[in-house]
Amino acid sequence: MKFRPLSKLQKTLAQYRKPEILFRPISKATVSFDPFDSNSASAREFLFHLRSRKVEKHLPNLVTEITIYEKGESPNVKLDYVDGTQQHLVTSSMSLSDIITAIEQESRWKGESIKTPSQLIMERRKRSTSS
Repeated sequence: MKFRPLSKLQKTLAQYRKPEILFRPISKATVSFDPFDSNSASAREFLFHLRSRKVEKHLPNLVTEITIYEKGESPNVKLDYVDGTQQHLVTSSMSLSDIITAIEQESRWKGESIKTPSQLIMERRKRSTSS
């Protein structure tokens, strides 16, 4: 079986989905869930990625709060962004990829340090032609 190498666009998109880059525009995240509820799986998975060593190493100013609910409460994620906007996600019917997609849509290229994949490719081309 032969594997095709990834294109530049695919590599850039894969790099953007890394947690330390995805969570860059977030200043505070509050994850609330009932640990014994099966609907809380995606919130717990999100918390796992949010609290990973890479994210804590690259984003030391990211504040993470955890609220443990008793029965009857829906799991949710509340995100505060650097620019002051907020996002509230009820994660009971969402998968981890749905949560990540919602964050990408809300934080789509916020801040000067985050650029679109096409902008990154264009910058690389300019650097390679000018060198």
